[in-house]
Amino acid sequence: GWSLLLSNPPTTVNISEHRLQLDTLAAEGQKLLLVAHSQGNLFVNPAYDYVKPKVGVNSVAAVHIAPASITLRGNYVLADIDVVINGLRVQGAGSVPVANIELPFSSSDLSGHTLVSTYLDSTRAAKAKVSSMTTTAL
Repeated sequence: GWSLLLSNPPTTVNISEHRLQLDTLAAEGQKLLLVAHSQGNLFVNPAYDYVKPKVGVNSVAAVHIAPASITLRGNYVLADIDVVINGLRVQGAGSVPVANIELPFSSSDLSGHTLVSTYLDSTRAAKAKVSSMTTTAL
């Protein structure tokens, strides 16, 4: 993920398109729930900061799933078995949030990192936590 991001970084055009979508939703009076998984957390924080002054704190919320950033704008869930995020810890203490949920290993998901197979798997506790966080945010 990191190598892909570094080899094909978001451009000013990408950021402008994202902000245009946020502006449109804000102008429509929509309340916004921004949900990010992994590397998406690097984009959701600036999006949240951009739109919050436009809609107000009561009309935007963020939920972070397997955040690849220590900076958060809302509640998060990070599994102890998440090999990808745990690999980022080599950047030093405090480079990513602490794991806040224990999950059993699964042979169908060796990375412990995928959105659907790890964090939205109905047989593991992370799905209930994600559900609770999104419900609270809404």
